[in-house]
Amino acid sequence: MGSNIKLYYSVSKDQTARLFMQHVKTQNWYEVARPQIHGYDMRCLTFLNNHKYICGADEKVLRVIQAPLSFVKTFNKFKGIDYMEIDDNQEDRPISASLPSLGLSNKAVSQPDTNTQLLEGIDSPPIENYLCNYTLWPEIQKLYGHVYEIMYVTTTHDFRIAASVNKAAKPEHATIRLWNTKTWKEYPKPLTGHTLTITSLAFSSDDVYLVSVGRDRSWSLYKKTENEEEPYKLVGHNSKAHARIIWDCSWTPDNKYFATASRDKHYVLALGLESGKINIMKCEKNDLKLNGSTWTEFAIINENDMHVASVKSIEWRKTQDNKLSFVTCSTDGSIRIFEGMLE
Repeated sequence: MGSNIKLYYSVSKDQTARLFMQHVKTQNWYEVARPQIHGYDMRCLTFLNNHKYICGADEKVLRVIQAPLSFVKTFNKFKGIDYMEIDDNQEDRPISASLPSLGLSNKAVSQPDTNTQLLEGIDSPPIENYLCNYTLWPEIQKLYGHVYEIMYVTTTHDFRIAASVNKAAKPEHATIRLWNTKTWKEYPKPLTGHTLTITSLAFSSDDVYLVSVGRDRSWSLYKKTENEEEPYKLVGHNSKAHARIIWDCSWTPDNKYFATASRDKHYVLALGLESGKINIMKCEKNDLKLNGSTWTEFAIINENDMHVASVKSIEWRKTQDNKLSFVTCSTDGSIRIFEGMLE
């Protein structure tokens, strides 16, 4: 979810990555690109700078995907304002991408064709045929090293380091791999601290800390170092943080606290339930405590707007003009966007 523009990415078990954006004229949300049509169920995605992302699926390799020049031009037409400034040389960026038969990697296309030129000229949402065939993004890098299927990937807020994890049944496999996003080389020493699959990772907004949670019901805390070969080290661990699997974690804006959510029904901040209901809670800043903080219900989502199946993820957008905005996804196959004023 972008902070300066209203733009969302999603990945799914339908083996696609999709990009949604708000139209500048109608203010409605549309799917404007389908960067990947993959051969494996897709699990996770994280942003990089310069209009790239890293994704993971039910495979052992991470893939780095970059927006082609045709999409940049289409984006500008659709948005009406040139938000897509490109840091690299436009002449070096591929025009579009194609997916070979029986292949998994989107290949760069350097020569424009009629369909690409038509796509660049539209200023309305692409139709399904174009989304499936002409909005792919080229793959520019593969990251090897994981021994089992990818579970989660994220990056620091300066996009210099990526962190990823895979499924694990033993402590030696339940590690966090760190990657240098300039060289795409893995840092020599993976981070340890868990005994089973790590389910979620979160960097603090200043990138000083990294927190991880997992199926072993524990959380681990890592702190940034001055060692270029070992950028983060373990500084804290709670082996009995919850009574059941921990699914997610997140930091408060001031980086003083982090929150965890578990199947033991203990939660904080915002929670998506198996019923499709979404609870939004609040706590006064001065009342934040390690134990015993008072959380009250802040808002109730209208029943007509709720999901009809389990909520799998909630992503907040940075608060602007006292407005709250977040996006949710569910096993009912839908993505929902909520906005409201902070009172």
